[in-house]
Amino acid sequence: MKTLQFMLFIAVVFVITVCSVSGQEDLQEDEVHIGSYGYTCTSECRKKGYSYNWCYASHPTSKVPGITYWDYCSKHQEHDHRGRRCWHEHACGNHGYDYKWCYTGEDGSSWGYCGLNVKKRKNE
Repeated sequence: MKTLQFMLFIAVVFVITVCSVSGQEDLQEDEVHIGSYGYTCTSECRKKGYSYNWCYASHPTSKVPGITYWDYCSKHQEHDHRGRRCWHEHACGNHGYDYKWCYTGEDGSSWGYCGLNVKKRKNE
């Protein structure tokens, strides 16, 4: 039981730490990040200790309270989740998959998840 309490404490501290980071410096004031799976980012899009950008995200159809989702995201339009520019002949899009992605590199030999920066809806 003490182990479970300690793990819960660590999880709460982690969430508070991550959520206390404010601002999404690469966005205009009226924009929001949309992750590669289409979820709206509810936290800053950044690496947060990993080699790729990610964010906590809202899941529009979730009926389970307390579940936190995350998604890959792009800090800049037409870049992948690792910050590589999308190949000019293959823009960020679904391209037949459930997530957004693009080819990267000079010749399109690599690929990465990508997201969008979109204008906020008027009620946000």
